[in-house]
Amino acid sequence: MVRNTPIYILILILLVFASCSSNSNELFEEAKTQLDQGNWDQARNLLDQAIEQDSTVPGYFNARGVAYFEMQQYDKAIQNYTKAIQLRGTDYKPYYNRGRAFIAQERYADALQDLDRALKADSTVSEIYNNRGVVHHNLRQYSKAIGDFNKSIYVASQNNVAYFNRGKTNFVMENYEAAIEDFNMAIQQNPQHGEAYYSRGMAYIYNNDKEKGCADVVKARELGYTSISEEIENFCK
Repeated sequence: MVRNTPIYILILILLVFASCSSNSNELFEEAKTQLDQGNWDQARNLLDQAIEQDSTVPGYFNARGVAYFEMQQYDKAIQNYTKAIQLRGTDYKPYYNRGRAFIAQERYADALQDLDRALKADSTVSEIYNNRGVVHHNLRQYSKAIGDFNKSIYVASQNNVAYFNRGKTNFVMENYEAAIEDFNMAIQQNPQHGEAYYSRGMAYIYNNDKEKGCADVVKARELGYTSISEEIENFCK
């Protein structure tokens, strides 16, 4: 004979479930605060606790993946992003984040697949185009890289990173005037961008304008940029 579960037991189960859900959400909110503050290990510990209480929330795994990514533990980051995708494959964020982890591991084919999936889920996110452009640049597919940086800038015209990256691609394509224009925009939006000054300086030098080029190299050094080659240091003396 099948017996019905007493109503008070059902209520007790619901109360326990609600309590766990509330606690895991509180842990998640605190973990996000720690992520914003750059406290990666503290955030990861809080997310461990949240997931122990409720392992059905994709956002918890995605956030823990971010913590592992920032700690440069890319395999663990990928595992967490993959779990988030398995729980809800329609959100662009874990695809995008996993793509970034693949980029960090130089697994560019895998990165392209994930960034394509992220764009299929949401084609309005500037950073997805920017990161896919980085992949194409690293694969020396420069025309495709330019196309993606163009789209990134079209979606978010204030994306100084996309201007900077497009400038680097234009530079390797020997489009020095276009590179200078891109670095101008990157510097305009972030005047403390030392590498952008150095890159613009290199573009000026290769475009036969030593005075402006060396002035930018000096400015880059003043802003704390240290990756200046000895050859350029000597050239600008």
